[in-house]
Amino acid sequence: MRNALAISALILCFSAFPGISYSQQRPQLTHHLFQQIAYNPAYAGAKGYLQSGLSFRSQWMGMEEAPRTAFFNVHSGLRNKRIGLGFHVQSDWAGPARFTQIQAVYAYRIQLEKIRLSAGVQAGMENYRVDWSELELETPIDDAFPQMPASWWSPVIGVGVLVQAPHWYAGLSCPSLLEQDLFYDSAGPFSTRRLRHAYAMAGGDWDLTDDWRILGAALFSAVWGKEPYAAPASWDFYSGFFYRDLLLTGLSFQSGAPYNGPGKGLGQSGGLFTVLQLENGLRIGLSYDIPFSQLSGPSGGSLEWTMGYEWKVRARRISTPRFFW
Repeated sequence: MRNALAISALILCFSAFPGISYSQQRPQLTHHLFQQIAYNPAYAGAKGYLQSGLSFRSQWMGMEEAPRTAFFNVHSGLRNKRIGLGFHVQSDWAGPARFTQIQAVYAYRIQLEKIRLSAGVQAGMENYRVDWSELELETPIDDAFPQMPASWWSPVIGVGVLVQAPHWYAGLSCPSLLEQDLFYDSAGPFSTRRLRHAYAMAGGDWDLTDDWRILGAALFSAVWGKEPYAAPASWDFYSGFFYRDLLLTGLSFQSGAPYNGPGKGLGQSGGLFTVLQLENGLRIGLSYDIPFSQLSGPSGGSLEWTMGYEWKVRARRISTPRFFW
């Protein structure tokens, strides 16, 4: 059983088509509203002061060797209020595969009368590592799997634009501009290729009463590349009720990239989340979601927690803080 689960996790997370593998090269986070820099470099320093964030996601907790993602970031605006600088680190684990990425981020913004325009760029390095010896195979020596660990380094660069207003935001980004083969074995069954990713994001808030307002955010993603690497588009929704800018509770929904193999539709999931945003600048959040598919039972669902800190204490009990986003 352990063999099947480990190999299933590998196949599900690193392969959408037979013989081709590619990792979860961008973070899949339920709390994307509070980790916008993971998807758009133009968000660096968006609030003008120092911010940090940490998220950890354990996907399909009921399955051994299932994917896990960690994402950490620090960024800030400079005193001239036009430039934002920062960095972020992402790590993924799934079965014998590891993925690590670190990038520096730069953003430049222009303040207009009612909106703020930003453009950003990020650049760094990423590493893929697969240790086939961690697989427990039925046959000790299987020619389909290399006997030695493999590791590849590659540069990565991305760009993005963002528009912010007091009650809404919208942006476009391509965090991975470069597409190239990271590993290719013409005699073997596996190859790894870094793909281009593009995102469109938008969100807003609406006052209901003096104490309550509703927040909503959407994230649309697309992956494209040479056939057969390209994948269908997907989208995430995140919406909840915010009480006195302290407690946010709501629902999330993530579409999948459906295909006609086993576990069809496994990418579709939904769940609950809650976020506590304290007056001292600390933010703590938790979410739980389950897939709407054959995996809903054995997967055990996915758990994600997030933390953040803002190094500027602000009054939290105002109904519509300027440029909340």
